[in-house]
Amino acid sequence: VTEDRLIKTKSYLMSIGMVVASIAYSIEVTGAVSYTYMPVYRPMIFVGAFVMYFSFMTPKWLEKKFIGTKPVSEKLVKSFIEEFFVHEIAPSTGVQQHAFSKTFGLNHQQMVGRRVLLEFDPASHYEKAIQNFATEALANLEPIVIFTRRGSTIHSSLREQKAVKFFCLTQQVSVPKEFSENEMLLPSNDTSLMLDVFDKTLKAHPQGVVNVVFDSLSDLVLSVGFEKTYRFMRYAVEMLASPRNTVVFLLNQNAHDPKVASSLRGLFSDQISFGKEGIQTVKLSKVEVGEVET
Repeated sequence: VTEDRLIKTKSYLMSIGMVVASIAYSIEVTGAVSYTYMPVYRPMIFVGAFVMYFSFMTPKWLEKKFIGTKPVSEKLVKSFIEEFFVHEIAPSTGVQQHAFSKTFGLNHQQMVGRRVLLEFDPASHYEKAIQNFATEALANLEPIVIFTRRGSTIHSSLREQKAVKFFCLTQQVSVPKEFSENEMLLPSNDTSLMLDVFDKTLKAHPQGVVNVVFDSLSDLVLSVGFEKTYRFMRYAVEMLASPRNTVVFLLNQNAHDPKVASSLRGLFSDQISFGKEGIQTVKLSKVEVGEVET
């Protein structure tokens, strides 16, 4: 009954192997068939066993070739996103509603719709900025989706908040797999699938504000190369260019040569940094600055 195409295919193969091996082995030990046919049924024991073993231990590259890259289903992502408010969110205060935006002299409404590049120093506590971003989103009853690695600093600091949903990037899967009630695994080198997930996530909330964190562009550059990452970012920035989407992309400020970093910066009109001295504004597009509730 599973909707996972890979699991279904491997299950069928294992079942076929088990049936063939079991029947052939039963014939062997019971002598139900004349030994004249032994050259036929005895090899079937090994054939069935091989099919079972092969279907279970299929290499990842061969799985992808046989099954293909399955686009993440809209139903799967939609049901995943719609569970955001299953867990009760504590009543918010004025400070929580502007926990991230007040750092830049803005209120929440002035932050909505921005696509922000956050350059961070890995030695700093940059995860605090994302914690504030998540706090502000949840305090305003808005969904937040984080793309990161399982076990990353950001994942470790927010994984206990069930209202925060994670798309965890890993090389251990070739198709999307739901890992827990607030975590879904995605292949880390499939940028077209990530764009598809962006699209389905936005469609799951066609009217409200959606908050997205992508951690990090540096990992993606190392995984698929700069050129593919840059193309991915151009599509992503265009796709997410909406007054109702607030997006933060993270970039390790120490991991790239100046040309690579400069090219990625050029895609963003809003840029901030987080170093050992804390968060700082690099460049913010002009808005009508209002009073921030505190």
